[in-house]
Amino acid sequence: CNGAGAMLITCKENDAEAVVATLEKEGIPCVQIGKMTEKSTGMKLVDREEKTNIIYREKDPYWEAFYKSIKLGWK
Repeated sequence: CNGAGAMLITCKENDAEAVVATLEKEGIPCVQIGKMTEKSTGMKLVDREEKTNIIYREKDPYWEAFYKSIKLGWK
């Protein structure tokens, strides 16, 4: 599965199960993938207990390419 069409939802930790259940009931696949932490801890990818820093990019390269194509008149 790729991320195309994916949506990330944030909610209070105590509400996560209810959000997942509500979406699943509507036939929308949903899983809890992480949790929010203090900004000072940075962004981390945790896979099987191994932590890797995630670099935050201020600009999304896909949106930049999209807007550039609009300016160039691509359809």
